[in-house]
Amino acid sequence: MLSDDRLLSLSLREDRFASLAGLVESALNSKVEGRKCEHCKQAVDDESRSVQAFTSLPRHLVLNLLRTGYSSGEPVKSTVHVDVPLTLDLERFVSAEEAEKEAPASYKLTGVVNHMGTMASSGHYTADILT
Repeated sequence: MLSDDRLLSLSLREDRFASLAGLVESALNSKVEGRKCEHCKQAVDDESRSVQAFTSLPRHLVLNLLRTGYSSGEPVKSTVHVDVPLTLDLERFVSAEEAEKEAPASYKLTGVVNHMGTMASSGHYTADILT
């Protein structure tokens, strides 16, 4: 459990999703690889999913979009547009216990750090802060 003064950093792998909510959902609802039958211990080839939820919400939420990948061993920067709302509602991603607290499950965007440059291996960073 995180106290109110800690930050939660949720690292998101950006590929085909175009919204921040979709990226959060993808990070919390991931495919389970290498699952085995409880009885015979044989590999199960199905679309099992691991669904996670926030059991407590931090005061501040830091989201890191990993926008780099590799092609032929070289780093490549993704140019997929990601829709980032001014308010991110996480109510559908909280556990039942957290939802009972009736605490706000939404976050107001206060700043963005951007990488400026066409290549993953070069460029510079800028920050935009909303007041």
